[in-house]
Amino acid sequence: TPSLGPDGVRGPMIYGGQGELKALDGQPVQGSVVLLDFACGQNYLHAASLGAKAIVFFDNGGVNREQAADKFLKVPVDIPRFWLERQDALDLVARLQDGPVAVHLNARMDWEGVEAHNVYGYLPGSPEMLPAKSREKPQVWQDQTIHLGRAGPRPRSGERSRDRRSAPASGTAQRISPALLGALFGDLWAL
Repeated sequence: TPSLGPDGVRGPMIYGGQGELKALDGQPVQGSVVLLDFACGQNYLHAASLGAKAIVFFDNGGVNREQAADKFLKVPVDIPRFWLERQDALDLVARLQDGPVAVHLNARMDWEGVEAHNVYGYLPGSPEMLPAKSREKPQVWQDQTIHLGRAGPRPRSGERSRDRRSAPASGTAQRISPALLGALFGDLWAL
């Protein structure tokens, strides 16, 4: 969730469906806040490239983890993105059928520093222990986990954005335990 400046973002809101260019064609995207179905994949980038001030996603039915993963990019994109509850969005979609609606968005997200730990593991071995096909190219295995509570557009009802009791360890424990157990008990190749 991005933070906005003290004045927030003001502008007309338009409905862009799933963000396809044909849905945005003829609409005043430049300087607008664009309401999009969450199932738009990475089509929200069309609105961003056409000059939208902000994107507001909503659940148009069947939000899933893959759709959430589509919203994460490997490069930064400088456009605020938000979530609107389904019923509020459907009411707004009905209003937007008559044309743009003036909106004012305000948001502030404060980051908090917390102590975290790195886990390193070393699995001793030699090329002779590897299956024949694996000996051709030695490989280094690396796993990185960034724990954000859950991968999704928003916390579940009543859920905090981070559970401090489990956040630092849970992702690491889930990923390291099978590999470590496999190494300790000699069943590494079954993983």
